[in-house]
Amino acid sequence: MLRRHACLWPALLALACGSRTAATEADGASDSDSDGGASSPATSLGSVTEATAASSGTGDAGDAQTSCAALCGAYDTCAPELGGMECRTTCIEGIAPPLAEACAAAWVQLYTCLAALDCEALLAEGSCPTENAAIEVACPPLDEPCMVETDSTSAKRCSYQEVCPGEPTRGLDCVNATCTCIVDGVEGATCAADGICTNTGELGTKMLACCG
Repeated sequence: MLRRHACLWPALLALACGSRTAATEADGASDSDSDGGASSPATSLGSVTEATAASSGTGDAGDAQTSCAALCGAYDTCAPELGGMECRTTCIEGIAPPLAEACAAAWVQLYTCLAALDCEALLAEGSCPTENAAIEVACPPLDEPCMVETDSTSAKRCSYQEVCPGEPTRGLDCVNATCTCIVDGVEGATCAADGICTNTGELGTKMLACCG
């Protein structure tokens, strides 16, 4: 069965260790293999390409664009359901900032290597082992996503808790007019609730503003 390499599209995988409030979206975004691609990015192809050139240290926007166009062109031939413009935009977004410079350059090298393979090798596991090994060195491992829990019992009482691997458990408990910061079960700073329990989707932002 034809399938995309599980290691491709680093930006989608990187969402798992992106902003804490986006942890739940990251789980869905990183599962792009199930439908042959991720949703199209909002950023335009040209602007993403320029940003990627800066991250790769080449100073040439064509490097990222060329490697992605070559890889997706190979998919157009070998597995059309994995190619197309969506492949190109997702590929370029994947190696745009905030991906580290050395990591972005390593992905460009992998894409260039894969694009040069015949169809059987392109769609096989373990192709371009040297380039994959370089990614292991240049790209730090992804952290596990944070787990977020929001609870609301009324317009005047709600809570938010965030559990991130290797970090203290942080939360915000809002009752009536006051929100209290909680770190590992210990209460700390307080701030005005400002009606936050009527808009619990903003509790994560409220915690950052209130607790730092």
